[in-house]
Amino acid sequence: MSSLPDICFLHQLAALSEDITMKSYRQRMNLGMTSKPKEGFSVDPVTDANRAPEKRLREYITLTFPNHAILGEE
Repeated sequence: MSSLPDICFLHQLAALSEDITMKSYRQRMNLGMTSKPKEGFSVDPVTDANRAPEKRLREYITLTFPNHAILGEE
């Protein structure tokens, strides 16, 4: 069973991600699309709008849980 602090932390992460993602959406920012290498795929597109939230979430998680490892999709 999850503890209340864990649930609160997850809500903080969701709010942080929403802030970053919605800012990109509202500004219709240049997507800065690139392709990341991925075995078995010739193209695997990723945008700055994908990378920015993950970068910020990693920073926030690392500050809160410095001994945790993080595996991200981007």
